[in-house]
Amino acid sequence: MLQEALKERGIMPVWDQSKPWDERRKEIIAMVEEYEYGGVPGKEDSVTFEEKSCFPFASGNCNYRRAEITAHFGEESYMFKVQSFAPKNVGKAPFFVLIGGSDDMPSCGLPMEEIIDRGFGLVTFCNQSLCVDWDMKKHFPDTNYTMGIYKYLFPDYKDGDPSFSHLAVWAWGASKCLDYAATLPELDMDRAAIVGHSRLGKAALYAGLKDERFAYVIPNDSGCAGASLYRGCAGEDWPDVARNFPYWMGPNYGKYVGKMDEVPFDQHFLLAACAPRKVYVSAGSEDIWADGVSMYLSCVAASEVFEKLGMPGFIVPDRLPEAGECFNEGSIGYHLRKGPHDLAREDWNRFMDFIEKN
Repeated sequence: MLQEALKERGIMPVWDQSKPWDERRKEIIAMVEEYEYGGVPGKEDSVTFEEKSCFPFASGNCNYRRAEITAHFGEESYMFKVQSFAPKNVGKAPFFVLIGGSDDMPSCGLPMEEIIDRGFGLVTFCNQSLCVDWDMKKHFPDTNYTMGIYKYLFPDYKDGDPSFSHLAVWAWGASKCLDYAATLPELDMDRAAIVGHSRLGKAALYAGLKDERFAYVIPNDSGCAGASLYRGCAGEDWPDVARNFPYWMGPNYGKYVGKMDEVPFDQHFLLAACAPRKVYVSAGSEDIWADGVSMYLSCVAASEVFEKLGMPGFIVPDRLPEAGECFNEGSIGYHLRKGPHDLAREDWNRFMDFIEKN
């Protein structure tokens, strides 16, 4: 049934037996940058970290730090804030890098004590501190690319012709947070996971694709331009993103509206190109716009690459998922949480279950 569903949508295979996987993976990244996410941010000269405070959290079971990450570009620099939560007395802890949240306090929707109690850490930054997705005072997106770190990361930028995307900038920030995490003795750099929700789930997928230090790539409810297949999708599609959020994407994205047959990949290529690292995709059953079924089929289509590399792929029955189901036995995991578009406590527990199994 599942393979037939992929065939009906015209989903092409990722694996190319004529090339080594490393070479094929580089091709996929190049295609994604060309058609979808745009260029890679310019290289900073150096990055420094300064801890501003450290105090107990979660009944003393965790060190909660606030710090500043400063990227240096010649004589200029750009600083953004980062928070970290590192559990005590568990040795080197697995941890999440979360794109999103607040500069100054744990998000009210983040079950931080539960994460700490399970022996996990977390590093997080506010995506808006790098580039403004939505100006809350003026109530419009920063389509002129005038705010934040753009002029430092893209010194050759010309007005009206950006060669980059918001998603690329947020992914860059996640990698800088991983650099910072390497300075914290409580965290295990071999068990780092990248997480994001919704548009930040798209950024998390791109960050995980690009930065191989992330052992686990977890795009939550990422939908179109994230883990969801474009071909045959039921919710948001390529034209929707190009029309409503062009600044999320690279400069060529809008050129392929109505020309999907010219795009030589679909989003399962990104999931597959994370191999041999682990991938976990999650969705809400009521979130039709993000299309959890298309995300599920994306996992099915990516499974072949993991299997060709001698790993378990996406281990599921030959049918579509039902609300409340979780599949976490393979190198690709997935759950369909009952409910709407959200990053919920249940999601976090499923993520931790998957990492513990792997």
